[in-house]
Amino acid sequence: MTTIDNIQDFIRVLGENPDWLEEVRIRVLTRELLGLPQVVAELAASHARLENTFQRFVETTDRRLEALENTVAELAASHARLENTFQRFVETTDRRLDALETTVAELAASHARLENTLQQFVETTDRRLDALETTVAELAASHVRLETTVAELAASHVRLETTVAELAASHVRLEGTVAKLASIVEAIHKDVGKIRGVYARDAIIADADGAAWELGFELQTALSRKDILGIIRSSDTSGIDRGDLQSFRTADLIMEVTDSEGADCYIAMEISYTVHWDDTRRAIRNAEFLTRFTGIPAHAVVAGVNLNDRIRRGVIESKEALWYEIPDKLAQAD
Repeated sequence: MTTIDNIQDFIRVLGENPDWLEEVRIRVLTRELLGLPQVVAELAASHARLENTFQRFVETTDRRLEALENTVAELAASHARLENTFQRFVETTDRRLDALETTVAELAASHARLENTLQQFVETTDRRLDALETTVAELAASHVRLETTVAELAASHVRLETTVAELAASHVRLEGTVAKLASIVEAIHKDVGKIRGVYARDAIIADADGAAWELGFELQTALSRKDILGIIRSSDTSGIDRGDLQSFRTADLIMEVTDSEGADCYIAMEISYTVHWDDTRRAIRNAEFLTRFTGIPAHAVVAGVNLNDRIRRGVIESKEALWYEIPDKLAQAD
């Protein structure tokens, strides 16, 4: 039997008997105090979970902030590139508009009757430039306001791209208008050249005797269309294209002449204000037809106010054809 005389004996006995110690603890401590270790353990576990959750939140937030910063940087870089592209586009457009204005001015100076159309073109261009300047100014002001948020910057990009597209379309339309004007002027040049060619041809035909003399020949007769048709009918034309025969029959001028030694020969002359390759080829071909059909030598002659340097070097200097220069005043209408 265990004897307990003092508190030390009691503590010793409790140490020797764990069951007694537990029973005493139950009797002495409250239920709340007994459950406190478990509560502390649960609080520690909850704190650990909270720390893990907060750590994940911090990491997720850092990643999202980093992604947002990258997005903002990319948008800023894109905006800068777009501004550079737009600046280059404006500079290129200015240069092309300057060139177009110069071309329009030259066309206006050369052709007075197009002044009204060109004036309308200039006025339209001014209005478009004013509209462009207004749009650019509004866009610049919009950029300042839109720097506050990324969403507004993105919206500004959309509006800027739309404005650039409209400007490009307007520029294409402007180039089309100038191209049409240039085509009209080219057609007028051709018409004027044809009119001048008619005057030049009439002038030479009227002065056939003088033209033959200046070329070193003496005119016997200038063949009519009827005379030329008679030569064709009396000749072997097999193997000759019908179009070539028709062109020969309607030659500008065919003269029967004598040279400086009194020998008979022909002159096949094609007349234009400005002599081209087609004129030269027709003259040479007609001279060949005359020699083939009549057996008499024939000389190809091209007559005009202007002569292409390539024709001069390739045909005239090689003596394939002779050149007869028409004084400019002789080819002008009275």
